[in-house]
Amino acid sequence: MARFYFDIIDGTHSSFDDEGQELPDVEAAAREARLVLADFARGRIVDDLAVVVRTEEKRLLTVSLTVCVRTE
Repeated sequence: MARFYFDIIDGTHSSFDDEGQELPDVEAAAREARLVLADFARGRIVDDLAVVVRTEEKRLLTVSLTVCVRTE
C-alpha cells in the first residue's frame, strides 16, 4: 500500500492534504479523488474545481470539474 494525498483547488483557494490515505494503487486513488471532488462540490457554487493526487515524491494525476452555463 502507498500513501496518497488529495489536494483540493477551487480557483480561489487551495487545501493541501497533510495526512493522506493508504490505498492499494493509483486506480484506487483516482476513484477516491472522484469521490472527494463530488463531496466537495456538493452544495457549493464553483466554476472550476480540481483534486490533485500526489505522493510525497510527485504529482500523479488531477481530477477536475468545470461548470459552464450557456444561454440559448
